[in-house]
Formats: sequence, C-alpha cells, structure tokens
Amino acid sequence: MPQSPTTTMPTGVSGNLETGDFILQVEGKDTTKLSFKQLKACLMGTPGTSVTLRIERKSENGDKKILNIELIRHEICATPPPRPLSETIKKQLSLVESVLGVDLSTFAT
Repeated sequence: MPQSPTTTMPTGVSGNLETGDFILQVEGKDTTKLSFKQLKACLMGTPGTSVTLRIERKSENGDKKILNIELIRHEICATPPPRPLSETIKKQLSLVESVLGVDLSTFAT
C-alpha cells in the first residue's frame, strides 16, 4: 500500500495512485505476497518508461474497484530540489550579512 503520495514523488506528480490503493500486479506479475523491497524492485526502471499496475481501490462507501493504470517512471530525488529564494528573503539575508560582516552562503545547511 503506498504512503501518502506527495507532489515530489512520481506517483504524486502523476496523480494516478492514492493513499490506500493496494497494488495487485506490476506488468501482469502478482505482487500481493511480495515484500516492500521486492515490490519496489518491480516498480523501478528507466526514467521515461511506462509501467502498468493493477490496483484495488476502496471507494468512500467501502466498495472495491479494480483499476489498471499506467505510470511513467521519473527520477526520484532523495531531497526535493531547492526552491529559489524570494526577493524579500534575499534582502533580509543581505542585511544580516552586512551587519554581521559574514557571507552566509559559506555555511552548510
């Protein structure tokens, strides 16, 4: 069962998997008895290639639906890419640097 997909995860970007979905098959291979590590190995592949999943999804009223979905593999980053600093933050950092007389960019995060 996937964790809550986020927009930094490939499943969150594609919007095809939801929290609570149960993966039944990957490319026609039964995955119901696989460990998480084995399932992950089935899902991994070259970025840009597709993988077909058969999932079970429960609706709000408890009914189960079986769905076939296709995902496009993406590169997974261990940490999300840094966001650019806003102009306000840049000005504040510049002020702090000028008062302290140090270059904050030399410090590790």
